[in-house]
Amino acid sequence: MLSLFAPLNVKAIEQTSDDTYEMLDSENLELDQEDPNEVATYESIDLDQTVLKFLDSTKELHNTNKYEEAGFNYLMMLDYPSLELELIEQVEANLAASENELDFTDWVISDELIEKYSHVTLHELLDESDTSDETEVSEPEQSDELEQASDPEGTDESLELETEDASLVENETTLEDDISDVKVEDDAVETEESIIEQEKQTEEASVDSQVESEQTEEVKLMTFASSVDNTEAEKEALYQASVDGANASEAWRLALEGYNLYPDDDRFKEAIELAAVRNYTWAETLESRGNYDSALFYYNRILRAPWLSSETEAYVSNAKARTLSKATESDREALYQASVNGANASEAWSKALEGYNLYPDDDRFKEAIELAAVRNYTWAETLEGRGSYDSALFYYNRILRAPWLSSETEAYVLNAKTRAQHGESEADREAIYQASVNGANGSEAWSLALDGYAAYPDDARFKEAIELAAVRNYIWAETLEGRGSYDSALFYYNRILRAPWLSSETEAYVLNAKTRAQHGESEADREAMYQASVNGANGSEAWSLALDGYAAYPDDARFKEAIELAAVRNYTWAETLEGRGSYDSALFYYNRILRAPWLSSETEAYVLNAKTRAQHGESEADREAMYQASVNGANGSEAWSLALDGYAAYPDDARFKEAIELAAERNCSWAETLESRGSYDSALFYYNRVLSAPWLSSKTEAYVNEAVDRVNRIVEIGLLYYRAENAADTTSKLNIVMEGLAEYSEDQAFKDMVAETAEDLLNEAVTDHTNKEYAKATEKYSMIMNGPDDFYNGKDMANEYYILSKNNLNINQANYNFSYYKTSLDEALDAQMKRAPQTDVNRQWINASSDQVKYYLNPENFVNGLDYELVASQSLGRVNTSALNVRSGSSTSHTTIDMIYNGQQVNIHGTENGWFNISYSKNNQIVNGWVSSMFITVESNVSETKNMTDAYHPIAQIDVATLNVRTGPTTLHQIIATVSRDSKYRILKESNGWYQVQLSNTQLGWLHGDFVTVSNSLNRNLMQFLKLSGTSGIKAAELNEELKNSGVLTNTGQIFIEASKRYNINENYLMAHAKLETGHGTSKLATGVLVSEVDGKAVTPKVVYNMYGIAAFDNSALKLGSEYAYKQGWDTIDKSILGGAEWISRQYVNHSTHQRDTLYKMRWNPGSPGNHQYATDIGWAIKQTSSLNSVVELSQKYNIPLHFDIAVYRQ
Repeated sequence: MLSLFAPLNVKAIEQTSDDTYEMLDSENLELDQEDPNEVATYESIDLDQTVLKFLDSTKELHNTNKYEEAGFNYLMMLDYPSLELELIEQVEANLAASENELDFTDWVISDELIEKYSHVTLHELLDESDTSDETEVSEPEQSDELEQASDPEGTDESLELETEDASLVENETTLEDDISDVKVEDDAVETEESIIEQEKQTEEASVDSQVESEQTEEVKLMTFASSVDNTEAEKEALYQASVDGANASEAWRLALEGYNLYPDDDRFKEAIELAAVRNYTWAETLESRGNYDSALFYYNRILRAPWLSSETEAYVSNAKARTLSKATESDREALYQASVNGANASEAWSKALEGYNLYPDDDRFKEAIELAAVRNYTWAETLEGRGSYDSALFYYNRILRAPWLSSETEAYVLNAKTRAQHGESEADREAIYQASVNGANGSEAWSLALDGYAAYPDDARFKEAIELAAVRNYIWAETLEGRGSYDSALFYYNRILRAPWLSSETEAYVLNAKTRAQHGESEADREAMYQASVNGANGSEAWSLALDGYAAYPDDARFKEAIELAAVRNYTWAETLEGRGSYDSALFYYNRILRAPWLSSETEAYVLNAKTRAQHGESEADREAMYQASVNGANGSEAWSLALDGYAAYPDDARFKEAIELAAERNCSWAETLESRGSYDSALFYYNRVLSAPWLSSKTEAYVNEAVDRVNRIVEIGLLYYRAENAADTTSKLNIVMEGLAEYSEDQAFKDMVAETAEDLLNEAVTDHTNKEYAKATEKYSMIMNGPDDFYNGKDMANEYYILSKNNLNINQANYNFSYYKTSLDEALDAQMKRAPQTDVNRQWINASSDQVKYYLNPENFVNGLDYELVASQSLGRVNTSALNVRSGSSTSHTTIDMIYNGQQVNIHGTENGWFNISYSKNNQIVNGWVSSMFITVESNVSETKNMTDAYHPIAQIDVATLNVRTGPTTLHQIIATVSRDSKYRILKESNGWYQVQLSNTQLGWLHGDFVTVSNSLNRNLMQFLKLSGTSGIKAAELNEELKNSGVLTNTGQIFIEASKRYNINENYLMAHAKLETGHGTSKLATGVLVSEVDGKAVTPKVVYNMYGIAAFDNSALKLGSEYAYKQGWDTIDKSILGGAEWISRQYVNHSTHQRDTLYKMRWNPGSPGNHQYATDIGWAIKQTSSLNSVVELSQKYNIPLHFDIAVYRQ
């Protein structure tokens, strides 16, 4: 390509991406330069991102100095008409900041907008900007004219260059203040917003001259399909709505909606095809007008359809390719013409760079750069001719940063740049020199001369400027000196002498003047200071100024005279004060004179005599005054302070010991008041103040020491309380309260707190234990065990639980209900003996003796450790009179403490002389007292059920053939017994690896832990009281785990749970019963028996099941059990499990008249002794407990509480 600056060569220079704006300082211009490597379009933005995310990413661009990219995003946001005003204002502010490379101002967005824009995407916001759907009506003609912004540079260029106007005289202030972007309104609309906007206008007649008159209609937020039911009529309605859509976009949207709702309905494929035709026709129309971007929008819309025939897809793809080809060439030519015809040099340059960056292989844009370079160079020369070197350099630099430039042009512009730089420098030097010479005053001239010399030290003009400015400053200094303003004159002389350059003549002249000014200043100062002292307003001022003068000029006799004169004035005033009795004040002045740096001997002797006289007069007056001041002090603190001052000054004066005692009394009285208010720290302050006295009577000292001890105790206890209440955890709290108890053993609050905290810690330990955190639980149990014995009764439980946790054994909870019966044990025994009860001896059945029956009948023999005696001593009764006195003792001679009324229930704890000891609840408090038994009716039948919770106790099982039992936990203790292998004993406590066990009801002993296995087994004899009613809460998965390899019972856990819920019978018991009776689900009755005859009569053959062996008597178990199952309809395993459970519940566990839900109740029926009993063998209940072992094992394995119901006979 030929250069416009022949005969130069072509040279390409690569523009770097970090070019920055250059400021035209002298012309006050601010020019925007686009980075030619950054060309952003809406196509580069992800329109599916949320608005909030887009705002954040724009902020990041701005904060990382990517101003052009951020600015593009701001402009894009401003294209959305639906954007809220509060956000528009912030976008506009940050747009201006990005254009000027200023800092980002953070978004301030309301919570409502944050919520909204965290969900709304850019695409949705774009759709919101269209308040109406696309309407295809006649498209108006658009003007091809350029809308040009006001541009002084463009105006000057057109006047001075394009029109070759000879006038070049312009005011510098009319230079380019603002280079505006020029917007070309073309038919082609490049953004999706304009595509949507264009669809609001008319779609002209299609190729087939078929005009679709389609009216604008607001799109409703609810879809068409959502307003009607899913019926055939609705499908047809949706299809017709698409076919008859008001415009192509509505037809398209409804077709897609129908297809998405009913993808198998071919009507909506047809609807898509028809809508595609309408969209294609409109796209072709847009393409023919040159609106390629808009046409591509519709072609792409069609190609994104979820279904499209292959013919339509191919047809539209071809149209899209054709349009893309047209659009590219059209864009290139339009961009080239926009550069060539740019309204001004800046616009031409911007468009040329944009074209080159988009199409670097298109030579048109190299030509456009060269043409634009000429316009920019010409304008720069014009500015240079006016002396606007900064502005000219901006344009030369702009050209040199081009991404491509011919070598001729580059060389030509470089020369011009060098020329402008030189012109700028010379102009600056002369301007600074003239400014100094013509400075408004000496200071301004001096400052500018020094600036010029610093910038251009080799330029002789600035040495001359310094000399001229020195003359002006010297003349002004002489003037000041003549006025007696020596300090000011010295300032200017020193300023001149500090110059970086000065002629030797000038320097010598100024030095002489400086010396002269310094001497004149000194003499004036001395005389002024002497006169000030002599004429001082008072003795103090005269004294101060005399001393200042003497210190400054010790050899000047005037200041010794000044001291003597001032001494006389101070002495005279001191005598006056002394005469008034103001000895302290008088002494102040005498001492002031005696401290002078110079004093005549006569004056010194005279003042010393006066001082001695004043001291003597002061002493006695001071003592009495100080004593009275202390005694009459406004408060204890003042009295105390004055008493101590007096004692310190006159320790031998008895008045001040008395003053101390009186002040101590006042301070102690106030301390006691503070103590009574709880202000202990303040009280201690006053007590300790008294104790710190330099003298105190022994009586007062003892009294105050006692008070200090008392308050310290209260404070320390309070601090311990505070620490305890704010402890980090319960363990720390218990340590603190035990520390307090050790220190203050008589404090009841600590005793109570130890008990409460120990109980809390035990509960925590139990929780840890239940969660199998054995180490944590063991540590907490140990702490409770090692605590004080007197204040917490849970140590035994902690001891037993400690043994369990130490051996990694769970706590298995058991609930014990105590049911009270009207019948006494003796009455029940009499009823049993009438039934001829039996027992076996050597496998022979014999009648049982009364003692034998009583042993098995009495529950107390089988419930060791449950405090049965205490429970048994209680029963219930009701008041049977209108009102009954409650007394403090068992006779009418005792005081009445309360009154109870007819029908009120009470607990009976015992009897004495015809009176009942009772308790009852009133206002959430338990009342204990005595009432006459005549007016209490003891409840019949089951009187009350009491709930108690206890744990399985740890059990030691002997692992060796023989093991010694000792009296204590060491081998040094005496052997008291031996135990044999596999025997089991309840463990009571542990000590250093030894276990204390219960050998019998009365004997305890110690076993070494290395020779035993610890378990948490349950006393087998207690199992006769296990309740078989109710549900345990075990999970089906856990039951199925226990039913593995159990034949037909495998995986039937849920059926057993259902049986439990239906018939109120324990599911674990049912499972154990079924496994026992069926040989783990493998017996013939379990696997099914084909029955064709029942009671000797033929029946319809059917396979039946009997899971519990019901009616399967020994003489013909299979026949009788299967026939009974047939009668009950148990033809499935599930029916057999459920039906058998119903039978057991109805016949025994939940019998309608004599419920017997424990083995004990089945055998002894305590509610009606001797009636409806299950067996004659008195040991039957104990012997049957082995069948419940699996229930206990399940309880231990899955931490399921067992429930016991223990009979209590009337005492």
